[in-house]
Amino acid sequence: MKYQPQYLSTQLSSLDRIMGGGMHRANLTLIYGEANTGKSSLALQCAVISARKNLKTIIIDSDNTFSPTRLSQIANYDLDYISPLIFIFKPRSFHEQLLLIENLDDYISDDVVMIIVDTITSLYRLELGKIDKIFSLNRNLNRQIAYLAKIAKTHNIAVLIISQVRDVFKNGKQRIEPVANRVLKFWAQTILNPRITNNPAIREILLEKHSIPKNIDTRCLFLLSKTGLIDLDI
Repeated sequence: MKYQPQYLSTQLSSLDRIMGGGMHRANLTLIYGEANTGKSSLALQCAVISARKNLKTIIIDSDNTFSPTRLSQIANYDLDYISPLIFIFKPRSFHEQLLLIENLDDYISDDVVMIIVDTITSLYRLELGKIDKIFSLNRNLNRQIAYLAKIAKTHNIAVLIISQVRDVFKNGKQRIEPVANRVLKFWAQTILNPRITNNPAIREILLEKHSIPKNIDTRCLFLLSKTGLIDLDI
């Protein structure tokens, strides 16, 4: 029988459609963009939707910015039911992040369907100023993401890695790219780039890469609201 991929809904019908059904289990998805584009809210919304199906999510909060208030806003009416199904880990250094990721198997059960790392590059970036460590830092980041990719396939888990961005100049033009761009884009099967639009309340998501090519739109719009992301399928 032909393998049918499984997806986790984002509750954004337009985004689910262009991704073939939602966040792909057994895949590694990279979400990168500027501040206040909805990266963390999108990941947290997926965790809440999964929890409502009695499925668990592991969040590695490397930025130390996980907000219980934001969770309560997105969960809204059933926070007490959802909270026990979302597990938060807070590594304090890039080395602790490495050890945590390499030992994730100890925390994975059959009902864990998603792992979120927010952000994968924050602790890495803190140590980048030490020139003598650049090679080992890049090697360890590659090792972490390779291990996350293996976990995704082995356990049929959707792995979402969120990245900070940096400004780069090419051919006289300024653009943004993820920190550790080559490593992250090499491993990610799916890449999402949320962007700010001219309307301060509306965001655009660009689907830059997907494991299942489709002849459909690669952009969608959503409203970034207090209670989460709201589809603007127009």
